[in-house]
Amino acid sequence: MTRFGEVSIVAEEWADTIETVGSNAWHHLQLSLFSSSLEAMGRYADHWPARRFERVGALFLVPAHHKVHMRSACRVQRSIVCRLDPDAISPWLAPDLDWSDRQLVEGLDISNSAIRRLMCRISDEMHNPAYASHSLIELLLAEIGIELSRYFLALEDVPAAGGLAPWRLRRIDEFLARNAAGATLADMASLCNLSVRHLARAFQISRGCTLGDYMVAQRIEQSRRMLSEGMSVKETAHAMGFTVASNFSASFRRSTGETPSQYQRRAMPGQQGPVPSPKGAP
Repeated sequence: MTRFGEVSIVAEEWADTIETVGSNAWHHLQLSLFSSSLEAMGRYADHWPARRFERVGALFLVPAHHKVHMRSACRVQRSIVCRLDPDAISPWLAPDLDWSDRQLVEGLDISNSAIRRLMCRISDEMHNPAYASHSLIELLLAEIGIELSRYFLALEDVPAAGGLAPWRLRRIDEFLARNAAGATLADMASLCNLSVRHLARAFQISRGCTLGDYMVAQRIEQSRRMLSEGMSVKETAHAMGFTVASNFSASFRRSTGETPSQYQRRAMPGQQGPVPSPKGAP
């Protein structure tokens, strides 16, 4: 427990499909360490019609006092969870945010490398506590509050007009879920029947980040899933289209704040040392 909230590592297993409905007095920020959140969908029960569910990403925020209906088909989950006190972080995460429809949607799938790195740093401190870890975690929570505020306020600054139609956004998400490793901007433009320039501009209006950054984030999410399932770093790099494993490691660390090996050790706590390649693999 800190001045700004509390953090925990949550490990859960379910026998059946998960379906929950509820709200919380604090902001709920969660980062999946297994990428299983890719199978989840969410609906703000007091704002959206009964059939409207949006994709929930590996990193998401549910604002305080917002009733959310979650569905997920994942069976095993391990996450870092931050519960942020709205009063304590109000100097940064502005209390007068109107939580527009766009902000609620984008909050369910946050594509922000700075927030992700801070969450991973907190996870490292919790797994390997050292001198002044509690104070450092408190400072990291304050920084997360600032980054979240910047993220959501930026969504207000971008005009809503000119964004992509929901069906185009769904088509992009579905394509990247299958082809993140080799996807290009030209592929995305062809998929949406738009020019690359038009697509890039409209996507940033809709999602609050560049399409290139979003594609990298999806690529990293697939990498995390492969690593958590036991694939070696070298095999994962090759599957993601990297010819040199060190380039993959550098890209993974820029996006997550940790190396693939560090992530894999946390995602597979029973695994000692690097995951070996199959017999006969180079």
